[in-house]
Amino acid sequence: MLDKLGSLLEAAEEHIRPQIVDRVGVRYIDRIVEANLDRLSAMLRPEVAGVLSTDIGHSALQSLSETVFSLPGESRRLMARWGLLPENSTFDANALEAIPQKSWVLDLDVFDDSNRPFDTGSVLELAKAFAENAYTFFRWTVTDSFLREYGGAI
Repeated sequence: MLDKLGSLLEAAEEHIRPQIVDRVGVRYIDRIVEANLDRLSAMLRPEVAGVLSTDIGHSALQSLSETVFSLPGESRRLMARWGLLPENSTFDANALEAIPQKSWVLDLDVFDDSNRPFDTGSVLELAKAFAENAYTFFRWTVTDSFLREYGGAI
C-alpha cells in the first residue's frame, strides 16, 4: 500500500506541484457478515463486543460505538467506530457500502488534519505511522479466534 501511495505522491509532486497538505490519514474498515455474528463474543474483546456479548445481545438490531483518541503529535487522532448494522444500512455511505445482510463493522481512521507544506517523504512517514497505529488498535480489538477464522497471524 505504501509503495503505491509513494508513487502517487511523487507523481503529484512532479505534475501538480501541490503546496499544502491539509489532511493525512489512513483508514481501515473490516466487516463480519451475518454467518459469523453469533461468534462475536469469542472473536472480539469484551470492551468492543459490548452488549452484543450479553444474553440480550441477540435481540439488538443496531449497536454502534465511536471513540476518538488523541495520539502523540499535536493534532493526530484515531477515530474508531464499531458495531452492529442492520441489513441495507451504513454509517458512512462514502466509505462503507450497505449490504443486504446484518453485519458487524470496525472502522479505523487515523489522521492528522493540520496544514503543512507538501512533502512526499513526510506524508509517507505519517501514513506508515498511521497504518501501524491502526494495526495496533485492530490487534487490541480482536482475539486469536478472530485471527484463526480470517487467516491472520497469531
